[in-house]
Amino acid sequence: MKKITDKFKMIILGGTASVLLAAIIGTSVAISKNSSSSVKNATLADFEFTSNKDLSTLLASDYATENKTHNIQVNSKYWTEELFFKNFPTSSDLAQREFILRAKNGTLLNAFKDKFLIEFHSYANDLEGELFLKVTLTDFISKIGTPQKTEKIFTLKGFKKVNFESQKQYLFVNSADAKLHGLVDFNSLTQIKDKYNQDNTNDKEALLKSIVSFDLPNSTLIDYSKSVVSFDDKNITIKPYLLAKVNFANLNNLDQISTLSSTNESFFGPEISVNLQNYFDIKNDWGNKVSLSAVTKKLSELTLEEIEKSYDLKTSLFKELKLDNIPAGNTYKFQQNINKNGDEVIFRYDVYSSQQLLIYTGLIKLKKDQFKNS
Repeated sequence: MKKITDKFKMIILGGTASVLLAAIIGTSVAISKNSSSSVKNATLADFEFTSNKDLSTLLASDYATENKTHNIQVNSKYWTEELFFKNFPTSSDLAQREFILRAKNGTLLNAFKDKFLIEFHSYANDLEGELFLKVTLTDFISKIGTPQKTEKIFTLKGFKKVNFESQKQYLFVNSADAKLHGLVDFNSLTQIKDKYNQDNTNDKEALLKSIVSFDLPNSTLIDYSKSVVSFDDKNITIKPYLLAKVNFANLNNLDQISTLSSTNESFFGPEISVNLQNYFDIKNDWGNKVSLSAVTKKLSELTLEEIEKSYDLKTSLFKELKLDNIPAGNTYKFQQNINKNGDEVIFRYDVYSSQQLLIYTGLIKLKKDQFKNS
């Protein structure tokens, strides 16, 4: 057998290197090319959303970027890492993913990366055990007019379904406080009590919402019509009837929520008492004595337009106005909107303690003719 010449060795080695280089390049581009003719014509309509997990043990809301009822567990980055591949995947690679989005012919979502900005939003329906994945492709190559968007919503069924029994462990109230802005139109706690007892169910609910603020977790809502309310000399006491808030996304309304209540028991949270009398003590002590005056001119020399333009967003004060009879050590801020009701002008303000805690909200009502005409 003839010896292989050095020149022939060079040819062989060069050819081998070319093959290796071609293989490397081929691997790197195959994932985005992936049968160029099929990729070129690929659309989101060709894709299927599947999972390798036993979905019956999982809540769809755990994979919802738009979770309305619990802490969000995943974000758009999760879906980016889950649905894109750095290398062309083997069967083993695919089996390790929780979710897969690809066309029936094997085309991966990577096929769109060079031409589109790709966004992911996911929504849950925990009553029916469904996950909705919205994929949006925005054409960022086109420089003519508004970028074109393509959107498709994929549905994956078979997740665990919730009921009231499974959700009631998440029902609670963090705290409750008086809403001072809702108290300004009342002169006493007795007046509030009388109004509540005279109102119909809808008005009772509106009244409660206007005077008491509940800090609730995302999982909880209150049914005010079934809550138990009582009054004493200083407090309003509420025993809240609790409802479970659940994600109820559907193709017509991805942000929809629903509620669950017990069918065999009245599910109340602990009684919560909120002191309202403190507000009326302040109102009777000095709140009713607070007055409005101009800083450098008389009110009659100022137009309402001039006053409105003098509002400073940083300090929440009107540069042309001041409040009198605010106790020393306290500070105040005006609400920007001046309410003009017929021949009456209403200014709203908040008073804060030296610790910057809101302690009082008040109104000052003046006649329009007390100001200069525009």
